[in-house]
Amino acid sequence: MHEQSPPPAKRKPLAFIPLLVFGAIACLFAFSLLASPPESRTASRVGESAPDYSFPLLAEKAHTKGEFSPVSMRGRAYVINFFASWCMPCRAEHPLLQELAKEKGVELIGIAYKDFPRNLDKFLLQMGNPFSAVAVDTPGRGGIEWGLTGVPETYVIDASGVIAWHHVGPLTEKKIAEGLLPTLAALREQTAP
Repeated sequence: MHEQSPPPAKRKPLAFIPLLVFGAIACLFAFSLLASPPESRTASRVGESAPDYSFPLLAEKAHTKGEFSPVSMRGRAYVINFFASWCMPCRAEHPLLQELAKEKGVELIGIAYKDFPRNLDKFLLQMGNPFSAVAVDTPGRGGIEWGLTGVPETYVIDASGVIAWHHVGPLTEKKIAEGLLPTLAALREQTAP
């Protein structure tokens, strides 16, 4: 003789209400986060002085031994790009950086964020090196000083060391044409003799 299993317990519909409310709140939060562009998720640094933080230069640039800091660049406008070899959006924007350096004559300083020199060597050998100097921020302390939210991030620095333009996320042709290049052109006009 077989024992009959007990009838399934009836589920109370009200028991699911907290789960539904939680799911709705999570969906709203995710939607608002994804709907806003990356640059709106962080406070703009435009108008602030570039942090006076010194980064060691990449070892392979031994002929330029020393450090990079914004103070050493006073008197000229330039671009700082935080990147990493492990960052896929950085790889996506890298051809644009190559074009900026080679075809537009933009002075680029690369700061490798939380990366290792051997990985940077491979990355720059494979992708090309558009930077006039590459500094490293292996522990990420410089990134904290700069208020970095991730990589890539790009800054245009004016001749007095003030951040004139800031972009969070990978550069695009549109961002370069509408933001980076006009800002640099205006800064060059200001410093022209």
